Amino acid sequence: MSNAFPNLSKQVPGGALNLIEPLEAREMVEDGRAVLIDIRESDEYLREHIKDSRLAPVTALAYLPLAENERRAAIFVCRNGRRALNNSLLLADRGFSSAYILNGGLEAWKKAGLPVVALRLPPRMSDQVLIAAGGLILFVLFLSLFAPQLFWLAVFLAAGQLFAGFTGICAMRVILGRMPWNRDPFLGKTYKEIQPESCPSHIGENQ
Repeated sequence: MSNAFPNLSKQVPGGALNLIEPLEAREMVEDGRAVLIDIRESDEYLREHIKDSRLAPVTALAYLPLAENERRAAIFVCRNGRRALNNSLLLADRGFSSAYILNGGLEAWKKAGLPVVALRLPPRMSDQVLIAAGGLILFVLFLSLFAPQLFWLAVFLAAGQLFAGFTGICAMRVILGRMPWNRDPFLGKTYKEIQPESCPSHIGENQ
């Protein structure tokens, strides 16, 4: 019979939280002794997460009442463990009876052969803007070799990106947001709306 909470030797510097290995974390969750808390952002969670893990972005963690069942331990999850380690003091003070950090995060969970839930999504909008703007500027610069007057169009496009960076107003983002691949109705939801029971049916579980 397993103890209520494992006595782990790996401890986060400063003594705030212990590290827990993926297989032991799964055992605690399946036994009802722990709940998985994913502290990544909404778009990261949507792309890939551990089944039944709860989304609570670290950027909003200080305002979220997480300890619904204080008899259970919290196991905090991020992509590779670093984000949780960097915020260990904040995570330790969330009202749970005990708290851990998944050692190696989601990447370690997958390496251990444990299943995840994944959704095929387009690249993040910020990445799409960078790819589109950079590609367009390079293309126009190439054309300017044959039509030198187009060089100023490349300058205009680069200036537009600077303007977007300073003001947050980006025409490229608006245009890309209207593209068919960015029209998934589940995109743009807040962390409160993205939880295991509300994930769309086209999310699939991968081993």
